[in-house]
Amino acid sequence: MIKKYRKRYVAEALQLTTDNLRECLEFIGNPCLILQAPTGHLGLRPGDYILKDEHGRFTTCEETMFHKVFEEAPDSRTTGP
Repeated sequence: MIKKYRKRYVAEALQLTTDNLRECLEFIGNPCLILQAPTGHLGLRPGDYILKDEHGRFTTCEETMFHKVFEEAPDSRTTGP
């Protein structure tokens, strides 16, 4: 039987814009906008979201998909990168 599933983890997220490049670089701890992810190297484009999961792993998500999959957590304050 086919069932529907939803993601059950909280991720820190930051959207890459033309105005926050330095913040994104600090978030990922890398001097360039290429992420080393479990699936390989990921490039970023303006509008993409950078996600950091509860294990500290990074991935990217296109803006349209991000808004379909994630909603802001009730307490969205973070301690920073």
